[in-house]
Amino acid sequence: MLKLLKITTLLLTLTIQLTYSQIFYDESDIDENYDPKQDMIIEEIQEFKLKFFKGDTIRYRVSSHDSIIVDYDAAIVKTRFELYEIICDSVSKNGNFYLRMSLKSYIADERKGNMQPVRRETHTWIGRQVYLTIDSIGRRHRVAIDDSTLYSMSPGGAFQPSLFVPFGDSYKFINESWSINSLDTLVENGCPFPLVRQSFLFRAERPIDTLDHESVRFRFIRTAQGAVTVISDDTKMRIDAILNGSGNMIISSIDFLPIHHFANIEQKMKLKYPDNTELPIWHYNSTDFVIDDIKPGIGRLAFREQNKKAKEELKKKVNK
Repeated sequence: MLKLLKITTLLLTLTIQLTYSQIFYDESDIDENYDPKQDMIIEEIQEFKLKFFKGDTIRYRVSSHDSIIVDYDAAIVKTRFELYEIICDSVSKNGNFYLRMSLKSYIADERKGNMQPVRRETHTWIGRQVYLTIDSIGRRHRVAIDDSTLYSMSPGGAFQPSLFVPFGDSYKFINESWSINSLDTLVENGCPFPLVRQSFLFRAERPIDTLDHESVRFRFIRTAQGAVTVISDDTKMRIDAILNGSGNMIISSIDFLPIHHFANIEQKMKLKYPDNTELPIWHYNSTDFVIDDIKPGIGRLAFREQNKKAKEELKKKVNK
């Protein structure tokens, strides 16, 4: 009897297994050309870095939109178009870039409330030379200006978005997030120099081809506190600001230069007079930097060819 029970159990088990195989492993449904690699999620490493060569001359066209409210008055609305030039004077042995930056031209349409727009084509910041020493991941090491006794602010004010963002790391996976804190002097925004303590949260995105460049890109959100001294008619005033914004940057993976940078920023400021009275100011700004022209310095053309060959070799290895 026990022997018969074992035989019956075995037959029942075989029947269940056969039925299971017929349901889940129908041979007519098998793709002979199936490659399991097609279903793998492959994370690609993106390389974020900046690279300048001595003699590089790069121009950026910048378009900005501003809305400024002073002490609850009617908003001042501006549309600005600017041309900035960056020249690399030298590169240090440890890879820091000594850059010279200047505003070459400026056009703005400005209106307040229901007034007719006013066209402006001159500004005290045109032609001013500012100097930045940065490294390959956007960190600032030194700043200077042509004349520290000549006080002026850039057309976008003390805290307008900067082209160079301290992104802090070179290699990231797609969709990877990371954060950076920095204390920066925004010499390109005015004299006396505005100072900001800022925090960024970045996220790497999939690479794209844009503006005839193979590119990598990231997005970010930014919070910051800023301060600057404003000197007018021999009167010193202080502006304290709380800044919040976001943006994205696209970097050429051939030249390793920013080719597009968009940023918007909300500035809540207090203008403090010597008698301790305060004036509230709100400044909302969005800015687009787009590369306009590259005149390569010594070494860049050879670097481009070397970089392209390295990418082609890597693609061949991956395809194998």
